[in-house]
Amino acid sequence: MARYVTAETSASLLSGRSRLFFILDYDGVLVEIAPTPDMAVPDSRLLSLLARLGQREDTTVAVVSGRAPEDLARLLPVPGISIIGCHGAAEVCGKEITWLVDLPVPGLSDIAALARWLTAGRRGFLVEEKGAAVALHYRLAEPAEAAYVLRELAAHAAQVIGACGLEVMAGRRVLEVRHPRASKGAAVTELVARFPGWPVCFGDDYTDEEAFQAVSGQGTGVLVARADRSTMAGYRLSSPREVRRFLELVTERKEST
Repeated sequence: MARYVTAETSASLLSGRSRLFFILDYDGVLVEIAPTPDMAVPDSRLLSLLARLGQREDTTVAVVSGRAPEDLARLLPVPGISIIGCHGAAEVCGKEITWLVDLPVPGLSDIAALARWLTAGRRGFLVEEKGAAVALHYRLAEPAEAAYVLRELAAHAAQVIGACGLEVMAGRRVLEVRHPRASKGAAVTELVARFPGWPVCFGDDYTDEEAFQAVSGQGTGVLVARADRSTMAGYRLSSPREVRRFLELVTERKEST
């Protein structure tokens, strides 16, 4: 379990660190989870805050998200920060996207086609193809409908998933099938080796546990959740609003010194 803290108390825990490296998920950390992915849009205040942090010599900022890299490039036009998309499978630099795994990924198009077939005519589902992953969102679906679709998808996709060595990840009202080397944990490990500073890793979902594990013992993991759960993170903030307040406090203290 994680120790619950407020933005004020968590910021004070890092006051002795001369250089910080913030590693942030997008949905559920920088912005609130929205009914559909395209509704989760950052405001100008958040973009300005990230830019202020990214311009500091004593602070490094990276966003590591399961989002498609094209989405992140559009949503976060912020100079001075690193952006990793699709669970570590792609790096975004400005409008340029570098895939770190070979595309197309065998089997993923079959999984996407199957998910679309199962959800055709059913309300509340969204199938998202992200290059190295396919996500089935069911946040707006009726629970019984979602349970049926997930059960049928698991049964019909098992052979393709096994034959192609794909990985299945369950998130917050989303199920993803991804390239086996699309890993937030591997991405965070590489980033920590590349950039200096004390890593502070923020995540809200079970897919972020591998990122928390990557900084365990050499950084700070912060779960963003209103309720506690089993986690590799040492601390917990209640919401993206608290994350923003935390980042604002750190920025204000650094700018005042």
